[in-house]
Amino acid sequence: MEEGLLPKTVFTGHKVSAVAWLRGVKSRSLVSGSWDNAHNGLVLWDVASTGIDGADAVPEPEKRDQIEMPNGVTSLAALGAAKVVAGCVDGSVHIFSAEGGQLERLAVFRPGRLHRVGCACTAVSKWPADDNSFVTAGEDGRANVVRIGEDSPWWSSSGSGSLGGQSRPSINGVAAYAGLVWTVNSGGQLQSWDPNSDGASPSTYRFVLDSGADVVAHELHSIDISSAGMIACGTNTGAVQIWDSKKLKYPEKYVEPHTAEVWAVKYHPTLASHMFSASENGQLLHWFTEEGYADPTVVDILADKDCLGVNCCDVEDELVACGTDRETLTIFSPMFPRD
Repeated sequence: MEEGLLPKTVFTGHKVSAVAWLRGVKSRSLVSGSWDNAHNGLVLWDVASTGIDGADAVPEPEKRDQIEMPNGVTSLAALGAAKVVAGCVDGSVHIFSAEGGQLERLAVFRPGRLHRVGCACTAVSKWPADDNSFVTAGEDGRANVVRIGEDSPWWSSSGSGSLGGQSRPSINGVAAYAGLVWTVNSGGQLQSWDPNSDGASPSTYRFVLDSGADVVAHELHSIDISSAGMIACGTNTGAVQIWDSKKLKYPEKYVEPHTAEVWAVKYHPTLASHMFSASENGQLLHWFTEEGYADPTVVDILADKDCLGVNCCDVEDELVACGTDRETLTIFSPMFPRD
């Protein structure tokens, strides 16, 4: 396959735990979040909007602004072209404006408001077709749907506490699709919740791998859903499960591309056949599925074991960003074969 542009890497001085491209027409701005023992923050970056066509390499990202955070950042989600929501280790959730090349904190949900004190907010995601609503998930097993400007979530799962005398599994990833909240947890469950129903019980799906003497239900660490309704879930063993949201008895595909935890899976927002997976083994892989149910194929290894763990990734238009434990942010511009 024809190669894309040469990537550009910048040293950040902190582990990059989360990245999110601002969603707009030909957006070239992204936000990164850090996870550090001493100082944590968000950084707003711009990638030059000119110079990509006909160039040999991605332009170097330019730091536009930064703002301190009280704790490590676990997850970021863009709310359109001008806002971003951040989840933190202490369970707090922060909303920022990114207009005019500056980061401004608009609102804070402090620990105990959305997630129980002492439990991290593990994941955030945008609510579809609404730049003022988002979803959060946490170690307390709780998911919330929140509207900006309101003091409390307009929907929360039953989460937080015990279930049948046992602690609820941590929700490690969250996404929203087709009016439902989708979560993955440390118990190996893919669950869907209907915020418009009276009950708070989810539909639960679980894939158990029978490997001879051992029967294993993988922990699920990450989730994303394509515009075509395909659900990718990353596991603690390096495997990726791909489910069809229309028929959820078993995963459509089960592949084992990595040798360690898959911290992030991300579909291209408009090219549903393209997916990326980021792993603790230092790899960032680019996947392509020619048809909806064909076997996914790795078409490019964007990063491969030389950057310690790859913690996060996001894609917008022709640009892919990833953050690493090596304290780097790298921007790729791979080739995108079409269906």
